[in-house]
Amino acid sequence: MRFSILSFIGLTSAAVLPRGTTPGSWNVTLTVSSAANGYNARELTAIYSSPDTAPVTTTCTYTYIPTQATVDTCTDASFKYTYSGTTVSVTQTVDNITLSGEKELSETCNGSGRSCTIQGTVPATSASA
Repeated sequence: MRFSILSFIGLTSAAVLPRGTTPGSWNVTLTVSSAANGYNARELTAIYSSPDTAPVTTTCTYTYIPTQATVDTCTDASFKYTYSGTTVSVTQTVDNITLSGEKELSETCNGSGRSCTIQGTVPATSASA
């Protein structure tokens, strides 16, 4: 009998949720600011919600000021996000289940384009226990 290692890899990374559990989503607000001197800042608030859990609010702050220490923190250590300029990707552990999702969100910028706000809902599309 032959087994493929790839089939076992697929089994370990598949979504695993208790029966009746809904993955939920994050309501995301991200503000991105920059200046000509190289200053960059991001402030993100993400509220995870699903019918099966109480809402979880996470706030993240990133600040880069040339010649000073970079600040990059989130109120929940399990929360990770990236923003590619068009897509917001999120990973977070809630009730011992690691959830992730991504979605392309549009941004609204001020007249100079140095400050933009990205808002929208990112659905959790995968989960593992």
